[in-house]
Amino acid sequence: MRLPVFLCWLLCAVGVSASSSAAWVLWLGTHSPTKEQLLSILPVAQALGLPASEYWIRLADLDPDQEEAYLRSAIRSNPGELKALLRLALIVEFQGDRPQAQQLIDQATSYHRSYKSYMSALTQAARWGDLARLERFSALALQYCPRDADGIYSQWTDPALADRVLSRADKKWQADYLRFLIGQSRLKEALAFQAKLGASPQLDRYRLELCELLFWNGHKQEAGELFAVLHPEFGAEGVFNSQLRSRPSSLGFDWRLSQHEKTKLNWRPGELEVKVSGHSQALELISILVEARKKPIERVTPSWGGETDGLYWQLADAGPKWQRITLLAPAGDCDRSFRLREVHFE
Repeated sequence: MRLPVFLCWLLCAVGVSASSSAAWVLWLGTHSPTKEQLLSILPVAQALGLPASEYWIRLADLDPDQEEAYLRSAIRSNPGELKALLRLALIVEFQGDRPQAQQLIDQATSYHRSYKSYMSALTQAARWGDLARLERFSALALQYCPRDADGIYSQWTDPALADRVLSRADKKWQADYLRFLIGQSRLKEALAFQAKLGASPQLDRYRLELCELLFWNGHKQEAGELFAVLHPEFGAEGVFNSQLRSRPSSLGFDWRLSQHEKTKLNWRPGELEVKVSGHSQALELISILVEARKKPIERVTPSWGGETDGLYWQLADAGPKWQRITLLAPAGDCDRSFRLREVHFE
């Protein structure tokens, strides 16, 4: 009986010792170890079967002169160590060894189906001008994209490549890519791309934003033509929403409503209620861009009611064939309220 008891005691002692050693290694490895401490615990970690790749990466951080060697050790310890694979891929790429750099990226993507691994692959492909790999990994990165795809879009300098990737991706990315192009002021690309898309409230909102940017960046004709696609009324008359049937968007060639703290504007179908508090300077209430077809507009006749005394319309050139028409309230201490129902341009 004594021998089995002794063996059990010995095994327990060994287990406790191994457990204590493992705990010591793990504790030391997570408490800002020095290079010397890491080198001392690595053999223990390997003997105990603990993951050692993280310790090799820490050594690479602490000793830049040996970074490559330590990263290779990390990969030998764990062939799927993503941090080491991506860092080493960049190192050997900048050393001029593209085949090895690509092999390391392929190893990373074979172990990790993730946004980070695919983004590293597609940025590598973009740097090298490898369109086939760029297209492949762009599609994969979109599948795993958390929310923000701008990093992917920024690698697409060829509109045809963007079309191919997006044609096979979830439709939501098409609207998002249009947003990106507008935000980057790539207006010509945005104009061409939106023409390939259907209609939706989100897409049409982006189109209005595009109209706005096109007009104020000197592409007035393109802005007018795009707005006319959205609103044939404007294409026919050069004026939009003169009867206030739709909610003013303050974009493109729709009514622009004041955001001044002294004003309060409330739209209802066919009517705009305007309230103005006392103010010390002339205050712009609403404005609109119009296209003068046959001759410049010379007179504005509103259909309104309420406290309109002193209100006046201002007409200004906004480029060849274009005018900006503004309703202003003169300076004054009194409050006023009125309702605007329709505007005639003559």
